[in-house]
Amino acid sequence: MSFIYSIKTMLISTRRVVRATTLWFCFATLLLAGLNACEVVFPNTHPGNHDTINTMIWLPTDENWTGRFLGAGGFAVLTTDGGHAADAAIESWAQISPGNVNWNLFQTFASFSLDEATVLGRAVVEAYYGKGPTYSYWNECSQGGRQGHLMAQRFVDHYAGTWATGAGTNWAKDENKHVVGLFPTLCELDAIRVASIEACDALDDLKPAAPDDCTFDPHTRAGQTWEGAAFPQGKFLWYSLEPGAALCASVATTCNNGTCVGAPVGITAEWNKYFVTIDLSTVNIRVLDYLFHQSINRYDSTIGTSDTDLSYFQKAGGRLITSHGLADQLLPPGTLLNYVKRLHERDPNASNYYKYFDALGVDHCGLAGGKGCLIDWVEKGVAPDTLEAETQNAAASCSVDLCLWPKKLVYLGGDPDVAC
Repeated sequence: MSFIYSIKTMLISTRRVVRATTLWFCFATLLLAGLNACEVVFPNTHPGNHDTINTMIWLPTDENWTGRFLGAGGFAVLTTDGGHAADAAIESWAQISPGNVNWNLFQTFASFSLDEATVLGRAVVEAYYGKGPTYSYWNECSQGGRQGHLMAQRFVDHYAGTWATGAGTNWAKDENKHVVGLFPTLCELDAIRVASIEACDALDDLKPAAPDDCTFDPHTRAGQTWEGAAFPQGKFLWYSLEPGAALCASVATTCNNGTCVGAPVGITAEWNKYFVTIDLSTVNIRVLDYLFHQSINRYDSTIGTSDTDLSYFQKAGGRLITSHGLADQLLPPGTLLNYVKRLHERDPNASNYYKYFDALGVDHCGLAGGKGCLIDWVEKGVAPDTLEAETQNAAASCSVDLCLWPKKLVYLGGDPDVAC
């Protein structure tokens, strides 16, 4: 049961949207102008849970509304803080007391708030326009990519079209990344990255080369940098980054007077400190094995999105497009590809409703756009076989069509700058 505290409305023309630079939220700072919309804010709570979830929706004027429900440009725009503000310190909400996870807020963040925000938001749309949205869409990356997959798995009729990229579909596994044993300097880590790019690019003169075509031996310079985590006996545990990805986030170190220690990306440290409740300074390869399994056993059923049974999503007419940058420096591309492969093993015709595109040379959430082809697929039945990608902030721009998995880009010859 949910109780709405109040409903506040105001006309807006410009709004600055700030999202925290953490995987607890999809990060961005946007200045939106020319909105000419009605902003509706309604905080709600669940009696007994001591929580407050703030949901906000932007409603364009009647003449500007396309009949669609999503996030920008003529759509009815919905957002939720998931039970805590984007800039809230993790220690302010993750635990109710030292060592005791705040399960109510964690479940609210992981899934409940997404369902409630959508239901409440659509009710506001119907009350405002006198009719509900014709089509509803989800469009997010990173944490939002995980949330998009969760919607397709658990709340199958909420969104007709879902753009969910850079997703950590195995959250409890993805957030256990550590440097164990050896701690290179940041300069050494970057030298390893550059060496991998040079070795892989030399294969076909095309920058960047596909990681799975690369024969670069990480043992020559980097130990297990790209082999991923493993059990003490050497058995594969989980995926790591691909050659060419920046190493200064997931396997970062910090050095003082020549002595270096591990400095994992913030969310990894936060996840293990406040949820798995372990001191990272005590982690070695055997502790990592235990840590990995504890994370899965405690949290996968709540925040995980590895379920490949999308049959109800398909029956509801849902369509999902996803992609992962192969130079992602935060989330291993292998985790989403693992999901894609298992999905197609379960249903060889999964590409009829779920399409995955490798994004060569793209870092975390670096692939923009896609909404247009998703709308065409949902509303016109025109399914995309390729996705156009274009370089950003580069001296010379070029574009290329990304291939629908399992196909991949192949360099046949000619000017690499033209071929991208």
